[in-house]
Order: sequence, then structure tokens, then C-alpha cells
Amino acid sequence: MGASSQQGVGLALGGGVLRGLAHIGVLRAIREAGIRIDCLAGTSSGAVIGACYAAGISPESMEEIASRAQWRNLAEVSIRRDGLISTKRLAAYLDSIIGGATFDDLGPKFAVVACDIATGDEVVISTGRVSEAVRASCAIPGIFVPVRHGGRVLVDGGLCNNVPASVVRRLGADFVIAVDVNAAVLAEAPPPRNVFQVIVQAIHVLQQGNVSREVAHADLLIRPALSGLSPVEFAHARDFIDRGYRAAREALAGLRPGGPAGRPR
Repeated sequence: MGASSQQGVGLALGGGVLRGLAHIGVLRAIREAGIRIDCLAGTSSGAVIGACYAAGISPESMEEIASRAQWRNLAEVSIRRDGLISTKRLAAYLDSIIGGATFDDLGPKFAVVACDIATGDEVVISTGRVSEAVRASCAIPGIFVPVRHGGRVLVDGGLCNNVPASVVRRLGADFVIAVDVNAAVLAEAPPPRNVFQVIVQAIHVLQQGNVSREVAHADLLIRPALSGLSPVEFAHARDFIDRGYRAAREALAGLRPGGPAGRPR
């Protein structure tokens, strides 16, 4: 791959509950291709994986962590007027992996996307404690308790920007790789059977417009085929990762001359 070494490569990691584990396979393929990521942004589960990568956690280590993870490590029932589940455990678990890092501690530039539930504004967070920003980005409204941050009430960033390619571009990337793990989700989804599924499906419907807008900012789009895998079962973790790896390998093999330069991290 023969681009100028001056070109900055950025990565946008989209949300999708446990479908976001596919990003681990994507990162492994990117590293094997000799591409160094200079900046990245993530939404929801993409923010979790992006935070780990920016803190220096290898894809192999992430895969081992994912294979052992359980929902009880990440969430606890906390029935309140504004949500049913607290994500404080998610923040604590992420801190245990990345050492309680702030954004200033990270290697590549990293930003997290959340949504202001009062205004609908996209909120890009790149300062402060990483785990708190990620926690806000993962707060599916109606299910998870919103997170108060900087005078705002924040929820899942997927409501306003689920594949934050434009954010990566603003971070300074000349070549943007975007990963959408929710491709074809609406066409394949069975009828919702409970309130959780209704809310998640409604968010997927709302995301379609912002995803279409955002992928237009990408130079390379990776869409792993994740059908047949439940987005809430950790038993499928390695399957998500393997499919992400295969999709990325195929997409990267098709890069034209002048794509991102080989610069191992």
C-alpha cells in the first residue's frame, strides 16, 4: 500500500451492543496490514473498543477479555424514573482494563460520541476520564440510566451519530476507515418480543439517516456480516471477532494504490 507517510489515518467505530466486538477483529486485520491509526472515534460499543485500543490494549488481549466478560461485570439493575440499569459497573470494569486513563493519557487521538437527550445534539467528548465518556455513550435511553456530564444529560451516541466518520475527519484524519456493525440489522431482525427489543429496534430505525450521512465521510467502509448472532450474548464473542477480521481483511485487500501507508503501530 503505497501512500505518502504524511497521511493521517483515522478509524470510526460504530455502535451495536455486542456486535461491536467485531471491531476487535477489524483492529487485528488493520495491524496485520501494517496500518497505523493516528486518531479514532467511537460510539457506544465502538467507544468501548476504541478506548481500549487508544490505551494500548492489543487486539489479542481484547479478545481474551471479551471471551471472559459477562453482563454482570458491566451492568446492574438500578430501577429509577430515568432508567432501569446502571452502567457504573461498565465504567469500573473499563477502568480496570485501561488503568483509569484520561484522554490525555492515550496514544492516538480519541473521541467518544454521546447524545444530549434534552436537545438531540451530538456531544463529542475528548477530555476528562475516558470511562465516564464511554459510559455516557453506551446509555441506551429507556434502559440505561443517563449520565450527567458537563451540565448535560447524555445518552447513547447512536441516536445522533452511530458511525462517527465526520468526527474522525475533524480529528485530523486524511484517510478515514469506518466500521458499521449494524448493516442489514433491520431487514434481519425478528419482531420484538419485549420492551428492551422494542427500544433497541426503534433506535436502529432512527440511526439509519445518520449512518447514511456519516459513511459518506469515509474513504473505506467495512461492514462485517453479523447475521445469525445475538447482539446480547457473550457466547458469540469470538464469532463476532472472527467475522470482523474477515470483513476487514477483504476490504483492506481491495485498497487502491495511494491508500493508507503501512506504518506499524
